Amino acid sequence: VDDNRRVTVQLTGVNGSATAAASIGFLVGDINGSGRVTGADISAVKARSGADLSVGNNFLFDLNLNGTISITDVSAAKARAGRVLP
Repeated sequence: VDDNRRVTVQLTGVNGSATAAASIGFLVGDINGSGRVTGADISAVKARSGADLSVGNNFLFDLNLNGTISITDVSAAKARAGRVLP
């Protein structure tokens, strides 16, 4: 799924005949799940710089997926500042 997009998944025949739908948003840099990339997200990435990815949810802070949390990830978050999910 492309960055800064929403996807809706619809299931038909749930519990016999009901239809259910759920929308999910994808926004690189939105660490706290607010639907926008803000200073709080950038600060969170910066605070985890050098952290072990195998601990807790630290993997979420590796924005460029290179296996480490570094200034490159902070820069990626800064570059996305102000983006909002549609």
